Amino acid sequence: MDYFEPTVVVHNGNILMRNLQKVRYSIDNILQMLREKDIFNLDEVELAVLEANGRLSVYKKPLKSAVTIEDLGLVKQQKGLAYPLILEGTVSYEVLFYINKNKDMSWLESQLQYVPVWREVSVSPEINFKCQNAV
Repeated sequence: MDYFEPTVVVHNGNILMRNLQKVRYSIDNILQMLREKDIFNLDEVELAVLEANGRLSVYKKPLKSAVTIEDLGLVKQQKGLAYPLILEGTVSYEVLFYINKNKDMSWLESQLQYVPVWREVSVSPEINFKCQNAV
């Protein structure tokens, strides 16, 4: 197996034949690798580099790249992680401790008001909830 340095094989939509010959790759090889990246037109490619491991890294032309949230000037709101606080009807006090809510059961009680299930949930012997929202 021949080893080589990363080699530019496409620049500004043009295949660089001399570089392909150096690494012993055919045009068909490069076109296949581009198709595997959902690129079917060389005009979309600003730069394609054949890496030493045989993979193709591609930088698309800016107008052909996928639109990002930042491009639209939007800010993506992060959603918090969901923690399993109640498993099979039993409160996980370890998880409450982990999220620093173990000292205040009123927080858990307030959260349970929004649980979308139709069953009774026992938080402790004196706290039982019937949730009213259907799944």
